Amino acid sequence: MKNKLIFLGLLIPVISLSQEINSEIQKLSNKVVPEFCGCLEEYDMLEFEEKFGDCFGANLQKYENEMNQFFSNDTTQIAQQQNDRFVADLLMGMQAKLFKECPVYYNFIDKMKSDAISELRANDVGNKLDSLNNLNESQRDNRFQYMKASMLFADRNYQEAKNAINEGLKLNTDNERFKVLLAWIYEEEKEIDKAVKIYDELYTEKGRIELMLFREFTRSKLVERKEPEKNCSDFKTGKFKMGGTNGRRLVLIERTDNIQIETSVKDNSVTTMKIEWIDDCSYILKYTESTNPEMDEYIGKELNVSIIGTSEDNMRFKATMNGVEHVMIDEMQKVSD
Repeated sequence: MKNKLIFLGLLIPVISLSQEINSEIQKLSNKVVPEFCGCLEEYDMLEFEEKFGDCFGANLQKYENEMNQFFSNDTTQIAQQQNDRFVADLLMGMQAKLFKECPVYYNFIDKMKSDAISELRANDVGNKLDSLNNLNESQRDNRFQYMKASMLFADRNYQEAKNAINEGLKLNTDNERFKVLLAWIYEEEKEIDKAVKIYDELYTEKGRIELMLFREFTRSKLVERKEPEKNCSDFKTGKFKMGGTNGRRLVLIERTDNIQIETSVKDNSVTTMKIEWIDDCSYILKYTESTNPEMDEYIGKELNVSIIGTSEDNMRFKATMNGVEHVMIDEMQKVSD
């Protein structure tokens, strides 16, 4: 199922969507976002596009049991269409929360759009406009108007670009490209409400996920985005639990100022680590002893941990170890002080 999800994630722009999402799928979407965002935070902007599918698939795998009610292994066309719909709805349900609560996701989408505009403006706009203006009237169809509007947009001549768009829409009233370009112009002019309205109308009409993506990205500019607050001090000491769902082993954790003891409920093995806080939200765990023979190779090694998010009694963290490529993204739940 993981490979299917990643593959569909790459093809998602071609899938049409309904306006309503099953409430259970929306709940699942909300669950996936924090861990998905935490995974993305591990990579710089150059790696982001490559790792998007990896993060998506890896984090969804944790919720495989919950997804089974929506996802079928049947190979019939109807079942596959239902699977496509589920993945599309799941991604759609994630968007608003991602743009609001995951700055790295917002910045990546923003960079993709900025790069596209920069590439457009890197062209020899003046000469291209001259060439377009030299075409005779019989050649000035809607494609001509779109090219002209694009070049005028690149030249920041927004009013003339709007005029070209209006002429193009007279020739082809259903041309989506003109409307998207007009929305881009409104964004450049800081008329965000007008841009959102265009995307909303297009999405209602076409139902494609990339239009919803544009809408949510642009709508997010209307609200103040803040880095999620982290109450790291609440998790420095106390009793916690980790895992125990979706086939993951349950581990009980007791943490003092300088010691962390982890007990596996499955086999009662106990692993002890020294804990050293580097700052309010990051610390080092050094393995000192364990009754689990599988942990022998880790004794003396250090785990670098950063808290990347907190909510009520939950702490989401990332952990790395020198010489180990894998980045661990997980969460702990506090059960008592």
